Amino acid sequence: MGSRSPALFVGREVELASLAEHMAQLRLALVYGVGGVGKTSFALRAAEGLAERHGARVVLHACQPGDSIGGIAQVTLAKLGTPITGATALATLIAHPTPVVLILDDLHRVAEPALFEAVVHLALRRGSNLWLCATSREALPIEPSVVDHLVVRLRGLPPQDARTLWDALVDLYGAPGSVLPTGNDLLPLSLKQAFSGSGQASDPLRLAALDALDASLLAELCAHRRPVPHEALAAERDPIEVAEALARLRRRFLIEPSEHGRLQVHDLVRDAVLASPLAPGIHEHGRCSRWARAQPPGVDRDLDLAYHALRAGDDPSAIAILEDHASILRRVFPLSARTEHELLDAIAQLSARHELSLPVRLLRERIHARQNGAAHVRESLSRIAAEHPGDPLVDSERGQVAAMAGDLREAVTLLGRAADSTALDPITRTLSVALLADAYRSLGDPAGMLAVFDRYRDLLAFAGPLGAGTRLWMEAVLAHDSEQYGRAAELVADTQR
Repeated sequence: MGSRSPALFVGREVELASLAEHMAQLRLALVYGVGGVGKTSFALRAAEGLAERHGARVVLHACQPGDSIGGIAQVTLAKLGTPITGATALATLIAHPTPVVLILDDLHRVAEPALFEAVVHLALRRGSNLWLCATSREALPIEPSVVDHLVVRLRGLPPQDARTLWDALVDLYGAPGSVLPTGNDLLPLSLKQAFSGSGQASDPLRLAALDALDASLLAELCAHRRPVPHEALAAERDPIEVAEALARLRRRFLIEPSEHGRLQVHDLVRDAVLASPLAPGIHEHGRCSRWARAQPPGVDRDLDLAYHALRAGDDPSAIAILEDHASILRRVFPLSARTEHELLDAIAQLSARHELSLPVRLLRERIHARQNGAAHVRESLSRIAAEHPGDPLVDSERGQVAAMAGDLREAVTLLGRAADSTALDPITRTLSVALLADAYRSLGDPAGMLAVFDRYRDLLAFAGPLGAGTRLWMEAVLAHDSEQYGRAAELVADTQR
């Protein structure tokens, strides 16, 4: 089932009609407006109209810092029932036989020029099965001269529409604790919030009036970074009491169900909770951490665990997760820009409280190299090398970054030292050999590349499942194939366990 607009939707007829007319020829609509003006509801209602005309599915993606177009394509394909990862995800989405209206909600959160360029690229593909609708609180760097698109700027509701919405809310929730505000450009969210409290400036949502269970559930909802399944909130609690409390919270704060029956809180409600005495603390993050630990293995689980562990004071668990992601099997190719953004955030928090291990420091430099260019981290890697003179792991990392920066002679020297070191584990040595051979190939020296394989024949010849996985892994490195690399890395990791 695709994303759906709220059942209670008032006004916006002119804007909806304009979008329907223009999107017959265009592939991109940008919806601007302040927080609480109803951008997401409008985008979902407009997308439903587009989907009905084109037989399309509606997919809503809530943008987060670090998002990449490849990661968004993967998530969208998973919602379409076509789970594909790696470099082929975007191409698969573009060629997907099912027409899709993709809503990029709160695109301003990303602030990543590469993603905006990708959105423009997709919008320029005439005849594709993909329509895009982006919501934002601020102007995005997408110019009409580059791609023709529709801009919809939402204002607050005029008095007549505000009255219609108010009356509908009265029918739904009963009389509020205040009267209908007067004036033009009233925000739909502010009208809805009038049904949740007394309107006092110090506590407009009446958070202080919540009973213990309701307050605990709301704080936990705001502690989670993603939409929350009901089971997470009911764990270790009376399920009947939780169901009754959630019904009260959904009425007061208009908490909406998302896909798969999960619950999500509007950002303005979340911000109010985080700024109040009700803000989630060690207890709530501890519960979130226990829930995340019980979920199937995966990157999202790891990142959730690290996030909540840091906020629950469980630094050892967060360190263990970072150490795992700092292993040579995990750090060579990026998983996604969002993953690396969240890893850097966790590393920054831990570095303020603990001395980081060498692999975690090298992971931080690798991510910075990918984000800012290899040249920017060579100085910091040199400082690390001065602290760890002759360390082959540092040599391997410096050699890889030198190759990324185009300094192939330096890469050959450093990777050669790492490949020769018996102090390194066989996996890291094998990687160094593969990258050393690749450096020779990039230098236009095929004889040098073959000489590398000949010199380290014994290292590369070990048999069994670990050897087979390592060879596949090495081939992926040489082919610069991140998707094959991920599969091979999992195979190598499984055989090591």
